[in-house]
Amino acid sequence: MADSAAETLNGNLPAAPSLMPEDQLLPSLRMVVGIWAAACLGLWMLVGYHTRDALFAILAFGLTGSLIAGFVLSRVQAYIGSVALLVGFMGTVTIAAIQGHNQAILSFLVIPVILAPMLLAPAAILPAAGVATVLALAVSRSVGGNPWLAAMLLLAAASTWAALRPLYALLHLSWRRSMQGVHLASQLRARQGELNKTIKALDLSYQLLEKTNRELSVARREAEVLRDLRNRFATNLSHELRTPLNIVIGFANLIYRNPQLYGVEEWNDVLLRDLAQIQRNARYLSQLVDDVIDLARVDALAMPIQRQVTNLGDVIGEAAASVATMARKKSLAIEVSLAPDLPLVNVDPLRLQQVLFNLLSNAIRFTDRGGVSVWARQEGNEVVVSVSDSGRGIPEEELSTIFDEFYQVGRPKSTPEAGKGLGLAIARRLVQLHGGRIWATSELGKGSCFSFTLPLSGVTVSRLRAGEGTPLPKARRAARVLVLTHDDSAALYLGRRIEGYEFVPIQSLERLRESLAAQPAAAVLVDGGLRLDTAVVRQALEGCDADPPVITCPLPSALWVTGAAGFRRVLTKPVTPESLFQALEDVEPEKKELSVFLVDDDRGFVQLVARMLQAAGQSNGRQYATDAAYSGEEALRKLRRTAPDCVILDLVLPGMNGFSVLAAMREQAALANIPVIAVTAATPGEDQLAVGGATFSFSKRGSFQPGELSALLTTALKMAQGEIVTQGSD
Repeated sequence: MADSAAETLNGNLPAAPSLMPEDQLLPSLRMVVGIWAAACLGLWMLVGYHTRDALFAILAFGLTGSLIAGFVLSRVQAYIGSVALLVGFMGTVTIAAIQGHNQAILSFLVIPVILAPMLLAPAAILPAAGVATVLALAVSRSVGGNPWLAAMLLLAAASTWAALRPLYALLHLSWRRSMQGVHLASQLRARQGELNKTIKALDLSYQLLEKTNRELSVARREAEVLRDLRNRFATNLSHELRTPLNIVIGFANLIYRNPQLYGVEEWNDVLLRDLAQIQRNARYLSQLVDDVIDLARVDALAMPIQRQVTNLGDVIGEAAASVATMARKKSLAIEVSLAPDLPLVNVDPLRLQQVLFNLLSNAIRFTDRGGVSVWARQEGNEVVVSVSDSGRGIPEEELSTIFDEFYQVGRPKSTPEAGKGLGLAIARRLVQLHGGRIWATSELGKGSCFSFTLPLSGVTVSRLRAGEGTPLPKARRAARVLVLTHDDSAALYLGRRIEGYEFVPIQSLERLRESLAAQPAAAVLVDGGLRLDTAVVRQALEGCDADPPVITCPLPSALWVTGAAGFRRVLTKPVTPESLFQALEDVEPEKKELSVFLVDDDRGFVQLVARMLQAAGQSNGRQYATDAAYSGEEALRKLRRTAPDCVILDLVLPGMNGFSVLAAMREQAALANIPVIAVTAATPGEDQLAVGGATFSFSKRGSFQPGELSALLTTALKMAQGEIVTQGSD
């Protein structure tokens, strides 16, 4: 492993030096100096014994001088000190041989030849041997000796070269290994430093992430609480405001149309104008409540978007037709211009029509001359729809705030004609739910133009313009769910409340098989009101290529109330005179005199229905006698004393609810056959789910995958503990 690492580092290491590295030279030099000093000491001792011998003195002085010079110069640089030692040695030996006329002294030249590769470099043996050979030949000629010594020096140089070559190869390899180790150690220290910094940064990031997660968890809980509060606000507002407003509107219409109820043939003009003003303001308040509820439901995420592939031209045409009367009253023209290659869009057509209605009605309200234009075209990966008018325009400084709630331009907020200031806010929210953007441009005196985008299915929203809102992720294809029910409204109910699924109503098991054979489905949803066993449904699906899970649960529908619950008809508040009389005609078509018993905890509603029946009796000749009770217990007590022809019964009552009242009536022979008309403020069937309980079952063929069973149990246990946050009804 080390070898492979070293090999990878070869390209990063310096080339091998021609001279011995100084850190390796110093130990050798010190060793040579030490031996040299001992030799010099021995020579000086010989000089002491042989005081008359000049040869020993020359050797002692020369070698000692070269030793001192080499030692001093090695303090500056080791190479210079080594050269000084070798040159001094050769010079001393040469002088001693010449002075003593003794050729044998030249044999000491072998010593610097051997020391040269040890102190300098392997190649240094060649110049050292060459110099020693030249000196030996020169001295041999001067003293008359034989040149054999030169041959001996060359032989010594060759043998030394051969002996030291493996040693220097090993030394060179050791040096490279040492350099590799140093390089690896340096890299390791650098990496260790980087790693330490990374660990510290990760530790800090982890602490920040934990802190952010805690803050996000707190913010999410607060957002869920706020969303739940908004949802409950919308629900409570629907009940607390719509109910009295419906009664106000009902009485205003009743008084306006039926002065005979109050002993007057007809109202005078002043009173008619006052009544008309009451009607207008009541309708205005009702529309305001509807808008506020819509806005609250959008903010609380309680308004799902039921997407479907839609022809945008049809939606624009329907929206233009809905405001045509309003435009004609002001002599304004509505022009629709559609690009010929306009693609289909994946939107909720009802919500999109609401956006267009708000923009068109707003444009008509602020335009006195000219007209209103609607045009649509494709720009890149989105469709742009614009509504322009020739009205008074909007100041530039107000363009950034016109989409705020309750903001109005150019008119006081105290009159109904000024609008409610919520239409643009709702339009913006609905466009954002579709993943689009909305903005406005305007020029004072020339008009305004409101534009919004709709992303095409399966593409990302482009950002060519700066606009309000953050687009949502692109929509996925809605999963198909087959709803086995006898009431198509159950599928519509699910489609309004659950986004991302296409709910297809199926009326029979045969149609279910045919539909699955034509196109697979994500699941089969069986209405619990059919009382079909899951095994029966599974048996009907035998042989089908598709084998989706089967879910059985109760679904709100009028059939639950009129069928399983036993009510003859269902009226949904606000109750209109037409729907009331039609229900009475259906249950008792023959009788000219009809006694009607009203059961509702809202006294205003009871009084309104009684007045409607009184007014109808004067107009159609049918006489209605009314009596009332304001709780379930009171109703049963009165019913036991006198049996009416028909009972109009509110399903949600304090204490004993409407279903319990009906069950008690069916147990008594005198009351069992009295027709009962149900009254509800919710979607038909929701009240029965709320008070009667429900059973939910999930069946799939084969075994559960890892985690599926635990996920289902976790959801069920959370619901059992009341931890599931439910969204209110529409």
